[in-house]
Amino acid sequence: MSYHEAQIILDARRAGKDMPESVVLKALELTGDYKPDEVDQAIEASQLMDIQTLLDHYVKLAKEPAFKSYAWQQVNELAKELEEWRELPKMLTEAMRNEQVRQQKDADARHSV
Repeated sequence: MSYHEAQIILDARRAGKDMPESVVLKALELTGDYKPDEVDQAIEASQLMDIQTLLDHYVKLAKEPAFKSYAWQQVNELAKELEEWRELPKMLTEAMRNEQVRQQKDADARHSV
């Protein structure tokens, strides 16, 4: 897969086209938007991270349509594994709602100008 092909795949996914997650991940990795080693290291080292750091990481991932299901899956797994992170799914839900509200306010402000 070339860089150009990866961009086409990502554009199609962002536009809502359904495709295998493995293809999307490969395209993201090729464009430099996803570094699996860093994500894996973050997950492995997550016991050393505070919950806000984890939340910030998964909010960033969940904002990307191609990573949304992956982020939710990881958050739910972490919540099951560690007692201190059982609130992580609820916190991610709230953070994503807040992000949607912020985006809507920004859009409304642009339209009112």
